[in-house]
Amino acid sequence: TEMSRCKRFKNPFILALLELDHAAEIQADYGLEIYNRVMAHVGLKIWATVRAYDLIGRWAEDRFLLLLPESLISGALVVTDRMQENISRVPLSLPENGQLKLSASISFVQCGQKKYSTREDIIESVETLLAKLDQETSNKTVYSRDI
Repeated sequence: TEMSRCKRFKNPFILALLELDHAAEIQADYGLEIYNRVMAHVGLKIWATVRAYDLIGRWAEDRFLLLLPESLISGALVVTDRMQENISRVPLSLPENGQLKLSASISFVQCGQKKYSTREDIIESVETLLAKLDQETSNKTVYSRDI
């Protein structure tokens, strides 16, 4: 696991949680079929941004979890800014000539040697950080490093 590698080789990693902004409204306004298309579109935008050995997966209905091995906060800020730009740059085309402008908020933690002893601790930390963002806020990033 990445935690074991981190402890053994002292290479930090980033665990990030990306949440589609206004996901509930998108699903309510456009329905499940369009919502799933939106999430697939966001997933492709994330995939186009990360390195070949980074891992991404759908974490919840409106979220993606990202593991960025051997990464520091400075690199993660570059990646998350690029991700947010890729997601929001071009509106998604909808049936009947509609367009939907998207944005996402991201939380991440840098995991090194000290604070996080289990994967559950890390996941709880990124979820807590994301929850701290105001629900009216869009396209924001919040992060923490282990102490």
